[in-house]
Amino acid sequence: MNNLILERTDFADRVHACWQGKNIGGTLGAPHEFKRTRLELTFYDPVPTEAAPNDDLDLQLVWLAAMEEARTTDPTVAQLTSAWTRWAGAYPWCEYGFFMRNYNRGLRPPMAGCFENYFVDEMGSPIRSEIWAVLHPGDPQAAARMAWKDSVLDHAGGEGVWGEMFWAAVQAAAFVESDVQVLIRIGLNMIPLASHLGRCIREAVWCHANGLDWEQARVRITERFAGIQGANAVPNHGFTILGWLYGKDFGDKLLKAVNCGWDTDCTGATLGATLGILTGTQGIPARWLAPVGEGIVLHPFTRVPGAPKTIGELSTRVIALAEQAASGEHAFGGRTELPANLRSRLLRNDLARACWSRDVHCGLEDVGGHEIGLHYNGEPVLRPGEDKEISVSIDGLAAKDATLRTPDGWQCTALGSGRFCLRSDAAIPGRNTLEVRIPGLKPTTFTILGPDEARGYGAGMQLPRCPECQGNPENCICTDEARAKRAKLRPIQVWEITGPFKSAAVGKISLDETMPWEAELVAGGKPAVDWQRLQSSSDGTVNLGHAGAFGTCDWHYAYAVAEIDGGKGGPVELRCGSDDGIRLWLNGALVHNHEIQRGCDIHSDHVNVTLKPGRNRVVAKIDNYTMGWAFAVGILNNDALC
Repeated sequence: MNNLILERTDFADRVHACWQGKNIGGTLGAPHEFKRTRLELTFYDPVPTEAAPNDDLDLQLVWLAAMEEARTTDPTVAQLTSAWTRWAGAYPWCEYGFFMRNYNRGLRPPMAGCFENYFVDEMGSPIRSEIWAVLHPGDPQAAARMAWKDSVLDHAGGEGVWGEMFWAAVQAAAFVESDVQVLIRIGLNMIPLASHLGRCIREAVWCHANGLDWEQARVRITERFAGIQGANAVPNHGFTILGWLYGKDFGDKLLKAVNCGWDTDCTGATLGATLGILTGTQGIPARWLAPVGEGIVLHPFTRVPGAPKTIGELSTRVIALAEQAASGEHAFGGRTELPANLRSRLLRNDLARACWSRDVHCGLEDVGGHEIGLHYNGEPVLRPGEDKEISVSIDGLAAKDATLRTPDGWQCTALGSGRFCLRSDAAIPGRNTLEVRIPGLKPTTFTILGPDEARGYGAGMQLPRCPECQGNPENCICTDEARAKRAKLRPIQVWEITGPFKSAAVGKISLDETMPWEAELVAGGKPAVDWQRLQSSSDGTVNLGHAGAFGTCDWHYAYAVAEIDGGKGGPVELRCGSDDGIRLWLNGALVHNHEIQRGCDIHSDHVNVTLKPGRNRVVAKIDNYTMGWAFAVGILNNDALC
């Protein structure tokens, strides 16, 4: 017997448990995301009443809708791109935001996923693996192939691609294989041997095999693989594997993964989904399921039409696609039947290896049922006075009959076999259109940038966000009324600052830390300590950290004082942001307290207060966990105050 047949009822139960585990693990880790210390969780903290909204699950609903819309279980890169830009384009963070920045400039994936994108090594794509595993149960390399198409949208050329291919393969195999070590080997077989992510996973396995305890293994992964970004995929994969290997049962495995710290919602969600596939619903304790229930809670940036509202609805719709995808060696039936050479089949990686060699320095578009590629042979930029060779492909092969139309004044020399040499000795605009023509197909266009559109972006720097909804400014979800309102913000631009003051605890910080004279300061006094006067940037941001007032100061806090004119007095709305926590007093009264680890954006918090006529005194207390340290406070204009 050569076919692999899955019994339908058991398959459906495992799919349901997959999404249950995804919700449970993501909700457990969400409140502690990017805490880069050992955690001490023993259960949800806080205990939820529903699942947390999580892009780990939400973005897979985009792929579900994309396949249903296109009536295919093998969507192209361009079809996935179309779905993302329509239904998830508001996501501004890290790799998501830089993909959309490139897309809005005219670039297409995979190039849109890698150009000027520092975050290609992050967790944004490994968290999207389950839908491909469910689509191809028992066929790891087919799942890994789909994971490649998905991940190159925003992680092309980075470790995030290998992370999604790894988990898609592991989870697809988990429908028919239960040995953890074998599953890990299957996943590793789908990614390059020298990948940094693969080396971290092997290190986690080595720690367990050589008798290191969980804490020793966590420290080893942290010291050898953890970078400056909390969402970097490399250490987070090591932490997920540690939870899987060292945990005793469902809950303990999730806790050990999440308690490693870093990208805790992602490590918990991925491991929870994997455990769900392995055990089915009977393996998920009621204690863990009850607080999150069966509902799906969408993030506001997820705009999928007709998105499933429950785990049951999601499972039913994904299973229908899996039935459509089944063919040849893989099928569904009345009972499970596994071939004698099961493990050898699960380790096959021809489809995955083919992905390793695919060109990510290109843009892909669908034309007349064919995939047309423009290959930039490096960065998608033409510079004055320099020759640049590019090429065109159709369905992965050289488009020998292709012709290219370029902007007026450019030189375009055909080199044969779909290759061209471009040159312009004059100034080159920021965005330029190349039109590709292939006999029998409609013309299609691609973008090539000029130098002014390719000045780079600082490593680790985030893109600007819509100040109201916090989304991608070019694709935000705000109303026109909200946009008009935020235009009236007046940032506080002059502050007096004192600090930094080191936390009394090691590796921890809280706004409850206090100096002996804090009450005097809040009441209107000015303690006899060192003060410095600081001017904020135009958007109100006061930089306290690196290249700012205090330099790099992990686990510290500081105080700031400013005066604002209340005019005739009356109710107003304060806006404030902070990196990290912030506490505000107005005229001696506590008006705002937000202990959080985050980046600074002045529109993060909205605080309703009443100003008195004339002079009003604001005192801010800001703490810093690690890395950046900043704050901003502003007031929305109110005509009554003038």
